[in-house]
Amino acid sequence: MIRIMAAAAVICLICSTASAQQQPNPVVQHYRAYQAALERNDLAAAEASAAEALAAAEAANDSRTGALVFNLATVRFLRGDAANAVAPAQRALALAEQNPNGPVAPELARLVLSRAELGAGAEGAADRLDTALREGRAARLDDAELYDGALELAVWSSNNRRFMLAQSAWALADDHAAGSRYPINLARARAKLGQSQAIFQHEMGRRRGEDMNYENALVGYALVNEAYALMRQLASIDVPGGDLTVAQQAYAEIVAWRGMWRIKILDEDYELPAAVAEGDADGLVEMLSAPTPLTSQRCLVNLRLTEPPRYPSGAAARGELGSLAVRIRINAAGEVEDSTVVARIGSEEFEQAVNRVSDEWEVERREDSPANCRMEMSVIRSFTFRIGGASDGVSGFGRGAPSPDSGQRQMN
Repeated sequence: MIRIMAAAAVICLICSTASAQQQPNPVVQHYRAYQAALERNDLAAAEASAAEALAAAEAANDSRTGALVFNLATVRFLRGDAANAVAPAQRALALAEQNPNGPVAPELARLVLSRAELGAGAEGAADRLDTALREGRAARLDDAELYDGALELAVWSSNNRRFMLAQSAWALADDHAAGSRYPINLARARAKLGQSQAIFQHEMGRRRGEDMNYENALVGYALVNEAYALMRQLASIDVPGGDLTVAQQAYAEIVAWRGMWRIKILDEDYELPAAVAEGDADGLVEMLSAPTPLTSQRCLVNLRLTEPPRYPSGAAARGELGSLAVRIRINAAGEVEDSTVVARIGSEEFEQAVNRVSDEWEVERREDSPANCRMEMSVIRSFTFRIGGASDGVSGFGRGAPSPDSGQRQMN
């Protein structure tokens, strides 16, 4: 979403003019009403006031018309009305180009216009937005504007199967993640995961019989590992009640994609690089509960299934790979309270297979656990399904069986 406050110079210009006038100025009055509506998040009122401020400026042949028409375009975009944001954005760009040293930079106006056009489904808008983002970066536009525009382009490109464009857009979002509304590590991790997914999807689009490009696969795998490292700490913070947080959901998706990359690389008969360091000796994510118990070090545990899930026959017949992230919640007595699939790559059959054995988890406290450690914890780990066998060296599952992921295990 467009950050209207990016036009801060517009505010200063109007406010300074108001102080120099004795009589109420309708342009300033409507502009102030527009600001007040934004502050209370009343976008409908903000749009009405923006339109009134513009009309008053036009009636008085006011020099601030370009800034005000820009505000009208941005607030319409904020309201989700991209189609009706295009016309004022076009006009704002024309006026900005006529006055490049004015309160609205041409690069910012062009970025807003291309974003509105993309939202409205205009032909060629994605390529224009790509160009506008590059120009905006060269002009050192605000991180927030560049991040939001790159995010929109990345999502659109992924949905429209333009995976190379998606990869570059996610890379730009990564570079300007400081402009995200979320913590920077979460924004960067999501951008790196997006790049990794775009590479994977591009490789999957190769002609039948054509092998995956190994160098591209290593890049994609490295990116998802970088995302994993960025998210571990954020994913360890829970909210009362145990609901999955945004960070934990992102972490789960990353865990599932790490598993998918591993089994796909192995499925192509390529060699996996060594496993990345993951902190705890058992490879489990730190506790996902309220902050106070974190003063007590958690126990080291072994988690095992008494009955592993069966490889779905339909997926096996199709030669389909699958990777899931499962959240396992353990109480203070060391018992599994619940096991939930929180991310899935592949058909629903894989999730059903894991759910069938969700009551079969056993927890064992390891002897090398610290004294007075806590057993209450949550774990997010992956399950991978590969026809050729376990992807990570797990024994006892047999050919074609799924394998639970353990982080510290060396891959070969």
